[in-house]
Amino acid sequence: MKKTAALLLALAAGMLAGAASMTWFDVSAHDDKSGAIETSVSGATWSKEVTAIALALAAACIAGLALRRTGRRIIGIAAAILSALGALPFVAVLSSEADPERMHKLLSERDDQGVAVLTNWAQINQIDLHPFGPILGLIGCALGLVAGVLLAMRPGQEQRDKYQRSQIREEELEQDPDSERALWDAIDADIDPTDREPKSK
Repeated sequence: MKKTAALLLALAAGMLAGAASMTWFDVSAHDDKSGAIETSVSGATWSKEVTAIALALAAACIAGLALRRTGRRIIGIAAAILSALGALPFVAVLSSEADPERMHKLLSERDDQGVAVLTNWAQINQIDLHPFGPILGLIGCALGLVAGVLLAMRPGQEQRDKYQRSQIREEELEQDPDSERALWDAIDADIDPTDREPKSK
């Protein structure tokens, strides 16, 4: 189940990253000096935490494959909680209208090149929602929640290394040297079942 959970976490992370890069809003504004302004706002701009959650779920995917059972359970619980909290921005966007003041503040902030989309005196006339991005993100959070619960509840069995498997096969062969299953298991573990000499401790 850990592989299934890891696959779902990777898919959830990809969906959230995709949602963050998509356009969530089209904004129409008016500036007394430059006139009408049309611009778009991506999910990453409106909710910066979406990208962080996508990266966290991607990291959880890797950790879910690499860690042992207890570690996988902890990662699963953390991924489930993170996915549940991560759904809140998408629910807020889909259930209510965007705040014009917040939108104006975002668009009037200067970027790394010192350029702002809107001036401080520009007036926002209309904000149109593109729902596909938030819906995609919400589905991604639901997948992340399912994957986290799955990983926490069914973290899978520990994989024994080759040396441990070999020891187990040798013990089975010593206990029942005429067992057909023990003979085949010993051969699979590269043990010669005809070598019955006692080993020196």
